[in-house]
Amino acid sequence: MKFIKTNFFLKKGINDVYKKNNRPHSFKSFDAVRDVVLFFDYQDYPLAEKIILDLKGCGKQVSAWTVDNKEKTDATGPQFKFLPEVRVIEQEKDLSWKQMLQPPIEAEFDNLRYDTLFDFTVSGKENCLTYLLMKNKSSFCIGIKESEKNVYDCIILKDEDKDILYVYEQIKFYLNYMFGSSNNL
Repeated sequence: MKFIKTNFFLKKGINDVYKKNNRPHSFKSFDAVRDVVLFFDYQDYPLAEKIILDLKGCGKQVSAWTVDNKEKTDATGPQFKFLPEVRVIEQEKDLSWKQMLQPPIEAEFDNLRYDTLFDFTVSGKENCLTYLLMKNKSSFCIGIKESEKNVYDCIILKDEDKDILYVYEQIKFYLNYMFGSSNNL
């Protein structure tokens, strides 16, 4: 007897929401960004926390999302005290057996108000964040890795030897330089 891989359902869901997504696309200067959703890999939280605090310090509203690390309960694995703006998707309770988000979690994301999404995930392991990325409704979506689907409005590629905080600073500079008020296209 063969078993179906549960990733099949999630990958199908990702393709379905991508095909249905008709969000508006625009470019913004960093100053024009108001409400941000930020995705990050669990192990990058110490750097993501600095990004969240900087965004808040710049007057932005922030909602950050990550997926728990299954090894987090291991005494040697990372354990963090998250800021209140961080939503941690717990794999054991927030995902169905199909690896799809439970309806209340998906509804929580759908009810967010944001104009910009920063995707700082690099591992590619968190398919439920990819699902949310494909269904996001931001007018400006920025990523740090290439995607086979045309989901990002802007990509600043992350070099392997650089961290997400470095890339975030590059994004800020680029958005203000390229799309700032004096350089607006």
